[in-house]
Amino acid sequence: MANIAVVGKPSRLRFQVTSQINTQLGSHTTIHTHMSEIYSLLSSGSMALVVIVDESLNDLNLEKLDEFHSRFEKARVVFVGKGITPDMREQFCAMKLDRCTIVDAGLELQDLQPIMRKMSLGQKVFVRKHFRHRMSQDCRMNTATSKQNTTVRVLDISQGGLRAVYRQLELKQGEVVHILVATDDGKRQHRIIGKVAWMNAARREFGVAFDKVSVENSLKFTNFGSGA
Repeated sequence: MANIAVVGKPSRLRFQVTSQINTQLGSHTTIHTHMSEIYSLLSSGSMALVVIVDESLNDLNLEKLDEFHSRFEKARVVFVGKGITPDMREQFCAMKLDRCTIVDAGLELQDLQPIMRKMSLGQKVFVRKHFRHRMSQDCRMNTATSKQNTTVRVLDISQGGLRAVYRQLELKQGEVVHILVATDDGKRQHRIIGKVAWMNAARREFGVAFDKVSVENSLKFTNFGSGA
């Protein structure tokens, strides 16, 4: 692993992030309070990966990421903050900072290790416009051509789509599907309509992109799976 700088005010979150990096990645980590402390290291090329820890992602932090991305062409940055809102996530995606990514400390911290491994190897990390909440729920599904219900296990869900595992099912990319997803308390079910966007036959997984109505309805249950 490359040398990693963790930058942020002393906090429980900074301690948590640093501990995770040291334990799981076995890298050489230095801790800093201010960004100015690592400018010389970045300019010399001896520090290639930076983790910025802050309580929230706001307009000011987005400006800092943009400036940082322009100033240091070789540096890769991971921003870790709490409660990253959909608006902030969408703004970040629109900026197209290909050497930066964001991690929601409350929902995505478990993904920090694979993200940093990819970035240390110079690989691009895809940031979704909508956070996908992990879940594990058996749901009834049928296709537009077959009204017979079958069971699929939904693995994660967002405003724009979901990922699921199928058992005995013939699917085609682009096929319209109807899926019944229950709320966390199990008292209500929402019918999701979308198209099969991709398939992985080896893992028997597929992704569904919601239609416009389902995207609007999905706002009601984007807290699914957050405690799973």
